[in-house]
Amino acid sequence: MKRLSAWLLAMILLLCACGGEESPDAPLPQNEPIILESLTLECSAPAGSGSGFPAAANAFGAALQQTLAAEGVEVGAVQVTFSRVDAATIDALGSGGVTLGMLGLGGALVEQGEVLLALSRNEEEPSCALLIAGGSEYGKQLAWRTKTTPLTAEEWSRARIGAVEGDSVALAAARQLLHESAGCTIEEYRGYAAAEELLAAAQLGEVDAAIIRAEDAENAEDFWALTENAALYEGTVVLSPAAQALQSERGRDALRRAFWAAAETDAGRELLKQYSCGSFAAVSEEEIAAMRDLAMWEELG
Repeated sequence: MKRLSAWLLAMILLLCACGGEESPDAPLPQNEPIILESLTLECSAPAGSGSGFPAAANAFGAALQQTLAAEGVEVGAVQVTFSRVDAATIDALGSGGVTLGMLGLGGALVEQGEVLLALSRNEEEPSCALLIAGGSEYGKQLAWRTKTTPLTAEEWSRARIGAVEGDSVALAAARQLLHESAGCTIEEYRGYAAAEELLAAAQLGEVDAAIIRAEDAENAEDFWALTENAALYEGTVVLSPAAQALQSERGRDALRRAFWAAAETDAGRELLKQYSCGSFAAVSEEEIAAMRDLAMWEELG
């Protein structure tokens, strides 16, 4: 009996010892750093970027290495590479040749990667544009219709649209809004020198709908908003599916916080300026889907 008891005790101790070993695939404890030998950030050059873009991107890479360390991600070296074609960066993300990609809205087309952040136009609030119904009979019909269901592409195609000449930000935001709500775009519009002239024209019924910034809409009390304000995103930050060490929720959150912190540095502000943006914005699944649709629409166009 004593021999059997001793044998059972030995087996129990052996099992306990084996059970205490961590699985190689077990997640790292929260206080353990994520260690990477290297990280490659590929930046797709924005349209019209000049000779200062590479220097700005390299400086941002150095700042990102420091902010990642503050978030518990120790990177031996951050390599910054460049591309003028989103498709090349997307391929590199898929193969693992690139860890992170900063590219246009086409980044939302990456099938297995993850859109971590979007490049937003404005630091304080997203750039906005309202499409307001004018004083024409058709404008009033549009205003009445939008109370029940979103306007269709056919209804928008019949509308005479006015905009402030040269306000590319408001026009781009409006085009994105129409794409998301009706699957169409704005090809032609009547240009006006200032928002006041545009509002006067809308009131007289010269246009059926007017594209105007939210701050100018305060003087448009007699009009109706046809769409909601929306963020205007210029690009995406995409994580490669091959970057296994960063695929956990902890790793992704650390990346987002590191980008936000790096954006507060001189290097970060300069790089965002190169992209004509003010911040890295968190995005929802719905917003990513809208970006994906818009990117596909642009490809077809």
